[in-house]
Amino acid sequence: MSRNRPPRPVTLAATLMVAACSLAPAARAAGESGIGYRSVREARDALAARNDVAVSSAPGWTLVREPSAPGHTEWAFLAREHPAYPALVRRDVVLRAGTPTLVTRFLCEGARAACETLYARVRAHGSAAGDAPLAAVPE
Repeated sequence: MSRNRPPRPVTLAATLMVAACSLAPAARAAGESGIGYRSVREARDALAARNDVAVSSAPGWTLVREPSAPGHTEWAFLAREHPAYPALVRRDVVLRAGTPTLVTRFLCEGARAACETLYARVRAHGSAAGDAPLAAVPE
């Protein structure tokens, strides 16, 4: 890749491919998830206490963007009404061999079956919809 060319956009589908290869729902302890927090609540509380994040909402999610994070981190917290609650999706843009790569991490503390269903829907949605927002995923 030339230094003068802008980086290629990274799609949600690419993100989910990375997530599918590296994580399975409820397969790892929260402290080993790569999320950076031991629980969904701890992550939500820590981000809520900061004044350098942008918070918005979409149907089924609370979205938090860390514009100053080195990895351009975005968080999506599942709504309380969803059977997989509490759950979150963390997306980071990282450089791998000089190429921007979108990495997705998933942490779900709800019922295992609901978490597996949500994880599958996030993966399927990403494969089918490319860059579409996560807001279309929960049911």
